[in-house]
Amino acid sequence: MPHHPICRFVVLALCWFAAGPLAASETIVAPASSAAAWSGGTAAPEMKHHGAPSIRWEPARAPALSLQLAKTDLTAAGWIRIWIHASQASGDWLKVTVTTRGKNPRTVDVGVLKNHSSAQSPGTPNDDLQKEEADTVSGLVQISWTGWQEVLLPRRSFESAPGKRRTNWRDVQRIEFSITANRTPGLVLHFGDVRLGDPQGPRLFDRDLLELIDLNRPELTEVRRAADRGDTAAAIKALAAYYRQRRTVKWWFDPQQRDPASVKPELKSIDAMMAGNLTILYRRFPFRGGVADWHINPTAGQPNQTDEWLWSLNRMGYWKELGDAWWKTGDARYANIFVHQLRSWAQAMPMPNMMDEAPGSGWRGLEAGLRADESWPEAWHRFLSAPEFTDADLILMLKCLADHGRYLAEHRVPDPHLPSTNHYLISWSGLYTVGVVFPELKPAAQWRADGLSRLVATLQSSLLADGGWYEFAPGYHRWVLEKAVAAYRLAQLMGDEKSFPESYLPMLQRAHEWLVKLMAPDRTFPKVNDTGAEERMNFKPELAQLFPESGLVRWAVSQNHPKEITGPVAPPPWRSVQLESSGYAVMRSGWGRADNFACFDVGHLGGWHGHQDKLSLMVWAKGRELLFDGGGGTYDKSAFRKYGQQTESHNTVMVDGLNQNRVFISYVDPIGLDDPATPAPVFVTQPDWDYASGWFIGGYGPDRKPLARHRREVAMVQGEFFLVHDSLTPTDGAAHEYEARWQLKTTKWTHAKPIAGTLTADHGKANLLVVPLAKAGLQVREDSAVKSPQLLGWDVGRGRDPAPALTVRHTRAGAGPQHFVTLLWPLAAGATNPIHAVQRESDTRWTVAFSNGRKLQVEIAATDRSGFSVVDLSPSGGRREYSINVR
Repeated sequence: MPHHPICRFVVLALCWFAAGPLAASETIVAPASSAAAWSGGTAAPEMKHHGAPSIRWEPARAPALSLQLAKTDLTAAGWIRIWIHASQASGDWLKVTVTTRGKNPRTVDVGVLKNHSSAQSPGTPNDDLQKEEADTVSGLVQISWTGWQEVLLPRRSFESAPGKRRTNWRDVQRIEFSITANRTPGLVLHFGDVRLGDPQGPRLFDRDLLELIDLNRPELTEVRRAADRGDTAAAIKALAAYYRQRRTVKWWFDPQQRDPASVKPELKSIDAMMAGNLTILYRRFPFRGGVADWHINPTAGQPNQTDEWLWSLNRMGYWKELGDAWWKTGDARYANIFVHQLRSWAQAMPMPNMMDEAPGSGWRGLEAGLRADESWPEAWHRFLSAPEFTDADLILMLKCLADHGRYLAEHRVPDPHLPSTNHYLISWSGLYTVGVVFPELKPAAQWRADGLSRLVATLQSSLLADGGWYEFAPGYHRWVLEKAVAAYRLAQLMGDEKSFPESYLPMLQRAHEWLVKLMAPDRTFPKVNDTGAEERMNFKPELAQLFPESGLVRWAVSQNHPKEITGPVAPPPWRSVQLESSGYAVMRSGWGRADNFACFDVGHLGGWHGHQDKLSLMVWAKGRELLFDGGGGTYDKSAFRKYGQQTESHNTVMVDGLNQNRVFISYVDPIGLDDPATPAPVFVTQPDWDYASGWFIGGYGPDRKPLARHRREVAMVQGEFFLVHDSLTPTDGAAHEYEARWQLKTTKWTHAKPIAGTLTADHGKANLLVVPLAKAGLQVREDSAVKSPQLLGWDVGRGRDPAPALTVRHTRAGAGPQHFVTLLWPLAAGATNPIHAVQRESDTRWTVAFSNGRKLQVEIAATDRSGFSVVDLSPSGGRREYSINVR
C-alpha cells in the first residue's frame, strides 16, 4: 500500500543492543555428520564447519540433494537455518523444498502460482486451495556468496504460497535442494547441520563489512592500511570517520551543516510519540514503558485485523519526522530514540535468504525498498552529525543498508514481460538508491545498474499506452510516479542522469498527464479501486522543469504552486477525455473548481487492487464530490473491507442480490482482462454533450454465474446534467431481480415522492437530485449507516474509520430485458428541488417538468441502438435539441 505519513508516533525500547551478530538458541534437526539421512551427496570430513563434517553436493552430477526425516516437528522456531559453503558465487538459484504429510497432497511454489486452472479474485486466495493442506512448499535462494554462509529461511515465507496459509510443519518428511534453470559447471556446495532457531542480527561482522568495501578507492586509504595490517577495529574506526566527513556523495541537504530553519516538524505530534504512543493506519497503540516488538501486530485477533500494521511499522516513515525534530532543535532525546530503534531493529530483523513476503515479515520487498530509498538514507544524513549517533551505530546502520542492497538485488519479477506490481518498482527504486548513496560497497555499481534497468523495465511493462499504471488506482499510480521521479532526481543530484534512457522522461510525462486528465474539480482523484481517502497529487515545481513541453503538467503545477510558474498558464483547451487503455471516460463541464464532473469506469479489473465495480459512475456536483467511490477501505479482515471491494458499495447494478465476480491469474493475466466477447467501450465528446457506454459480460456471485449482460450509457448534456441508461438482458431467459445502487456522500436527504427522486440536503453545499424516469415496477429505497442484515450507506475510505453515507437502491424484477433510466441533476448551494413531475410518454420517452415551466423531453434509443434524444424547452418558448446518436 502507499506509504502515507501515518507512521508518526512510535516509541520503542530504550535498551542497548551491541553491534554484531548475536547468539541465539538453536535446535539441530539433522546433523551433517548423519550421512545416511542424506541422498544425492557424500560425506565430506575434510570440509568442516564448526569442527563438524559436512555433506558435499555437486549439482552437475546429482539433480537433487535430499534430507530424509522421520516425522520431524519444525514448529519449535520460526526459521530453518543451514550453513552452506559455495565454491563460487554462481548466481544460480537454489530451490529448497519441504515435504510434509497432508491429507490433500499438492505442490505450491512460494510466491508463484503457474498454470493453475483456477483464477483468483482480487486480494483473496482461492477458496478451493485454502481448504487444502499443501504437501510440498518451496522457496528460492540465490547463491551469491563464496565460502560459508548461514542461510536463513523463515517458515512464514513457505507458508505464504498463493491459496494457502499453513503447512503441516509438525510432520515434515523431507527437505530437498535442487538448482533451477541453468547449472554452473563445477559448482560445489557443502551443507552443515540443519537447525531450527530464531536468529538475531545483524548478519555482517565487522570483517564481513570490510570485505564488502572497495578499499582500493583513494579516499579509503586509511581504512585499507588498517585492514592490511589486520587491525579490524582501527579499520572500522577509520571507515566511520570517512563517512562522517564524506563529500563525494551528495544528498538533499548538507549533513555536516545543521540548518534548523530548513525544516518545519510538527513538534507537538513528535512529542506525543516520545510520550509512548504509536499510531499506524489511524489506529493508536501505546508502548507504555515496555519493550517494543518489531514483530508485534496489535490488531491481531480483532475483527479488523490487518497485516499492514506490522508492515507499516517496519517502513520507519516516522524516522523522517524524528530527523527533522532533531535537525530543528538539536534535542538529544530525538537522536537517542532513533539510535535505540536502529539497534533494536537490527537485532530483531536479520536479513532472510529468500523472498519473505508473508504476513509478519519485516522484509517484504516493499518495506525493504521503502527503507532503502527513503526513510533510512534520510535518517542517515539527518543524524550523521548527532553525537548520540555513535561510530558503532553508524557502522551498524551501514551493515543493515548493505544487507538491504544484497536482499533487493536477489529479488526477481516472475515474468518481466508482464505488468509488475508497485512492490517491485519500489524494490528497484530502493536498490538503485543504495547503490547511488553508498558507492563504496563493491556491489554498488551493479546495484545501480540493476536497480535502474529493472525500474525502467517495470515502468515499460506496467504503464499502458494512455499513461495509466495497470492497477487502475490513482493512489498507486501517484505513488509509483513519485518513486520513479525521485530516482531520476537523485541521479540529477549526482550528475548521473545520462544513465537513464531517453525514453524515461517522456514515459513519466505521459503518466503525469494521465493524472491531470483524471483529476476531479476539487483536485482530488476519483477513488476507484484501492485508492486512499482524499487522494491528490502535489504537482511540485520540479515537475514543470522535468516536463517543460507539457502544458498539462505546467497547468497542474500552477494549481498547487501558482507563485512558482512564470508567464500565463491556461487550462487545457478541451474538457472531456477517454483514457482508453485504463478504461475511464471522464466528462467535465470545465476545469474550474465549481464545474461538474463524472468518471465512468468501463475498463478491466486492475489485478490485486481491482474492485468488482464494472460500469461504476462517480459524480462531482458543482465542484463537490457526491456520487462517490470509497476506495475500498483499509486492508483488513473486516466486513467493511469486503464491502468496499464489492459491487454492492459502488454505483452500478447487482443481479439477484449478487456481486460481479471478475477474476485474474497473477502471472498470466495480472490486469484482469474482460471476457473477449465484451464489446469495446464507446466515447464521444461534442461541444454541447458527451457520451460513453460500456458493457459487463461476466459472472455474478461465488459461482460466477453469467446471469445477464449489462450495458450502461452515460451522457452529460451542456455540462449541466447527466443521463444514465442501464440495459440488463438475461442470458438464461429466466426472471431476475436487478438493483441499481447509488452511493451518495451525505447523511441528509429528502425523498421527493411524486417523482420517486432522492435529493441530498446538505445546507450551504451543492447537492444532487437522483430521479428514476422509468418508474413503472420500480422500488426505491434509501438507507444510511445500516450494519445488519447487510451493510448499506457507508463511505469505506482507507486511513480512517468508515463514515455514514447514503445508499439509494432502485430495484426492479422480471423476465426479459429490463431498463433503468436515471436523471442526475446537480444543484447549487441553497437551491431547492426544481422538478415537480415526470410524465411517461412511452416505454422509451419521458417528459420532465420543472417548477419554472422548463421541460425536458428525454428519449432512449431502441433496443438495438445506442444514445439519447433530448429536447430542452424553455419557459419562454426556446427550444434546444440534442441528438446523441452513437453508432
